[in-house]
Amino acid sequence: MTTTSARRVSAVWWGLVAAALLGTGCELVTTPDRSQIPGSGGTGGGGGAGGTGGVTSTGECAVAEDCPDPGNECQVRACVDQACTPAPVASGTLVAAQTAGDCKVVVCDGAGATTTNADDADVHVDGNVCTDDVCAAGVASNPPAAAGTACGAGGALYCDDAGACVGCLTDDQCGAPGDCATPTCQMGACDSGFAAPGTPVPAQTDGDCLEVQCDGIGGTKIVAQNSDVTDDGNPCTFDVCAAGAPTHPNAPSGAACAAGGIKCNGAGACVECLTGADCASLVCTTQLCIAATCMDGVKNGAETGTDCGGADCGLCAAGQGCAVAGDCASAVCTGNVCQAPTCADTVKNGAETDVDCGGGACAKCGPNLACTGNTDCKGGLCTGNTCVPTCTDAVKNGTESDVDCGGTCALKCASGKACGGNGDCASAVCAGSVCQAPACNDSTKNGTESDVDCGGTCATKCADLKQCAVGADCQSGKCTGNVCQAPTCSDVVKNAAETDVDCGGGTCPTCADGKVCSVDGDCVGGACVGGFCGASTCVDVLKNGQETDVDCGGPTCPACVVGQTCLVAGDCASGFCTAGTCVAPPNDNEPANNTCSGALPGPSLPATLNSLQLPTQADVDWFLFAATAADVGKVVHVQTTSSGVPPCDTVVEVFAGASCAALSSLGGPSDDLDYSENWLSTPIAAAGPIWVKVSYSSFGFSSAPYTLLVSTQ
Repeated sequence: MTTTSARRVSAVWWGLVAAALLGTGCELVTTPDRSQIPGSGGTGGGGGAGGTGGVTSTGECAVAEDCPDPGNECQVRACVDQACTPAPVASGTLVAAQTAGDCKVVVCDGAGATTTNADDADVHVDGNVCTDDVCAAGVASNPPAAAGTACGAGGALYCDDAGACVGCLTDDQCGAPGDCATPTCQMGACDSGFAAPGTPVPAQTDGDCLEVQCDGIGGTKIVAQNSDVTDDGNPCTFDVCAAGAPTHPNAPSGAACAAGGIKCNGAGACVECLTGADCASLVCTTQLCIAATCMDGVKNGAETGTDCGGADCGLCAAGQGCAVAGDCASAVCTGNVCQAPTCADTVKNGAETDVDCGGGACAKCGPNLACTGNTDCKGGLCTGNTCVPTCTDAVKNGTESDVDCGGTCALKCASGKACGGNGDCASAVCAGSVCQAPACNDSTKNGTESDVDCGGTCATKCADLKQCAVGADCQSGKCTGNVCQAPTCSDVVKNAAETDVDCGGGTCPTCADGKVCSVDGDCVGGACVGGFCGASTCVDVLKNGQETDVDCGGPTCPACVVGQTCLVAGDCASGFCTAGTCVAPPNDNEPANNTCSGALPGPSLPATLNSLQLPTQADVDWFLFAATAADVGKVVHVQTTSSGVPPCDTVVEVFAGASCAALSSLGGPSDDLDYSENWLSTPIAAAGPIWVKVSYSSFGFSSAPYTLLVSTQ
């Protein structure tokens, strides 16, 4: 409780005491304690007056209690001379109602009213630790506290010079700077200035293929740095970084090195050699150079070939190097290369039993040459390691009429060889001591002949009952039991007059389609086209089958043009067949057919009439057809077409009757729905004339030609 508040309570208390005393009938004489009123000194008290008796019957009051409450804190009830006269309280007495923190105090003025005095102890507390609560001459203010005064929770913040509690006043109050962030104080708040993303921090680990960088928001990140390699000290590896990891891949095989060798082996080691070329001996084993030997598979040392020749090693095989013939197993050194033994090198080598003969690979040896067995000798006889004369020794000797033939030799001599008689010759013909070549006119069965001067390669075929080997030897083409047979129509051979195997020719059955033929009569189908039997077609350039002329007419081929042969009107493109010949249409017999009596007679049904015309829009065309007994009950199908531009637009009507005077309608005119009509009449009641009337459509006129098709169905 402040001093001011205590004073106010004391003043109120004393007022209450005074009122109580007045209520007891006693006169209250008050003397204020000036020592309790700020700014005034105390005075001595006066003596009290004597009491009075009770209220008189004529007075307003006898005691103060008889008087009403004046309703003013600065006045109290008082009865003076039996009259209620409010008495003022002492000057400086505090009133109850005060405004806290306004640097003022309200007190009684001693005259029954109030007055306001300055109270610099009644400061205005604004609750802000960063301001001072002061009064100056009764005026309240809250000036800023000293800058730097602690504030906030736990005093962790700072008061600024404007009376605000802020996070900082200076940069150092925001913390120590780091590698990637520098704390700053901005407008009373701590902030940070960040290093740019990718800025390397000072502390790095060398050779780890990584780099620590600022991340741009005050922190760090680790990124691959492939230039931050570690040297492993091995000349046969590479020092590299791969995706931020140190690695040491092997240098390629053959890379130069100088750490205990001359080349890298591709496995990370420096070795003495990789191939023989790295060694003086040309021999590299387990990456070490080995001294030359006669079995190291390399031509080295004094060798003339690989592991051969020279003074130290054995003889060289064919294809190896040599300096002299003595280096070679074949004893033949040509161009410093040992040659393989041949049967023409004038040296007995290889498997030869004598120079360039015998041994299986070379020619057999002649008489009196060395041999080891009969197979070495031309004559096939080796006696005492020497070849002796025979009929196979490639020498004319003994009774032979020529080399190894004739005489007592089993082999007869070929044409052109010497002979002493027919018995010496394979052709059995010896003339002028020379065997003659077989001929097809030498009256001797020889050569390829199957019989005397026939068969085989002879142009002459063998007659029936002559000897043969195959059917081609025989005139009949049939060889059975090596004897030529007479031709038949069932011997499965094309012979005699046959045009194909067992058919045609007039004597055998006719041939099926696809067989060879000469005339139509050779064929089952009666058509020989291009030398082969085949079914007649409408494109074989022949009049055959049911055609009425070449490739036209009949039920299957296109209609014939004017001038070609026909049987009925349907054979003709014009629709008119006269005296067996297709003729042009009569151009609808204008103008005679403009009436029923002039109707143009048409061919038998079905009929097609071409090149018809309606010259004017008023023109009418009448046509006369005949219905047979087979048509009774059927309807007449009438069609018109026109290819003109614009086309002819028609309508049709159909009548029946014995004459124009007795016509009865079978329907019409047709629906005029299009340029072409496709209309059906009512059924035909009886055989007889059928009249068709064609007239122009009311929709327009064109004199283009039209075609009329009439049938029953």
